[in-house]
Amino acid sequence: MRRRAAGGGHVMSISTEMLAGEDCSHALARPFSLKGQLFHVFLSYRVSSDSELVKCLYDKLRRVSTTSLPIPAEGRGQWCWFTKRPPGAHGHSAKVFLDVECLEDGRNWQDTLCRSVVHSMVFVPLLSWTEDNGGSIGSMMSLHSADRVDNVLLEFIIALEWSRIGSSSLSSIVPVFVDRSIDGSLRRFPFEELPKLPDHPSLLTNQIAEQMLRQFGVGESQIADMKRRSVKDTVGIMLKLQGVKLSQMSPDDPIKTCATRILQTVHRDIEMWERRRYRLITPTGGEVLDWLHQNSLMSVASVLSSCGLHTLELISKLTSNDIDRIWSACKLEPGGGGGGGGAPLEWIGLKLRLLLAVQELKGDGRSRKFGARLDAYTDDRGSVLSCIFSSNSCEIALSKPFFQL
Repeated sequence: MRRRAAGGGHVMSISTEMLAGEDCSHALARPFSLKGQLFHVFLSYRVSSDSELVKCLYDKLRRVSTTSLPIPAEGRGQWCWFTKRPPGAHGHSAKVFLDVECLEDGRNWQDTLCRSVVHSMVFVPLLSWTEDNGGSIGSMMSLHSADRVDNVLLEFIIALEWSRIGSSSLSSIVPVFVDRSIDGSLRRFPFEELPKLPDHPSLLTNQIAEQMLRQFGVGESQIADMKRRSVKDTVGIMLKLQGVKLSQMSPDDPIKTCATRILQTVHRDIEMWERRRYRLITPTGGEVLDWLHQNSLMSVASVLSSCGLHTLELISKLTSNDIDRIWSACKLEPGGGGGGGGAPLEWIGLKLRLLLAVQELKGDGRSRKFGARLDAYTDDRGSVLSCIFSSNSCEIALSKPFFQL
């Protein structure tokens, strides 16, 4: 048996901060990589009201990503091993999670749903409310009288909390407001009814969310905040996100237009992750990461990468003005809209640590060019045994006078 949730909404996308804390590591949700297992899009919906619409959107996403908006080679990733790969899923098309297509028989479907959310780049909830209090949002009105595990609400919670983790894959949430039927007729969304949603948490839903989030490595303080949030507040957060209204899409093919908007978000987030990823494109790339770790500066790795600073030689040449310009360009100043907006003292301290570390690096032999360091290496006073027992035995041997012609 497999249930399913839904959502959909208006659009404001959540982007993870460039400088993210390394507070998330878990066996089920490993550090995200564009080369690893991922879903480009997770479709959340209510089975009882939105099954036909979500299947149409699913087909359009796959078709558009196969033709006009193929996924870039660097962002195609691999299919998640814990789900079923649908027939006809091409490598260059978007990897879209839809429960009826991707859930495998015999597996825990609720666990698979949550794991699929945390392996996704863009979460797309279909937000619907029918006249009889049905739909992905309207059905939550029943939580007033009797608590239950609402799987739509569960997916909302997992997505919102996971998007707060800087090292997670979930860069954007793009709600889709279902204010147009699949036959093209307009369908009003009753915004005035939203204040009537339960002003208390769904304890049973939160229990499952707490269990899953803890397994995924989410911190206890964040989980505690989640458990205090009411159903109305959770939906309210979704409604504040910039999304898509089907009534505002092209009347000729609103579902295709919606799919295009979603895939454009995927493309943007792939580009963002490429900028964030610290590419080891030089032989000294490993040294850069070691140096950052030694100086407690790993949180600026993505900044240095985006500026093309892939060697210690380049980093050692940074001046105070250079670091000021980097901080300004990346909007890391307090109130700049980037990673420093919430904790100015923390980012000021990080900037000072980087300045001091760069000054010390200038006198470090590792800041020289790699070729010059090899040319200067003459270990002719070392033990001959080092030629046998060292991992660099060949290089050491060639530096010994009695091995040279």
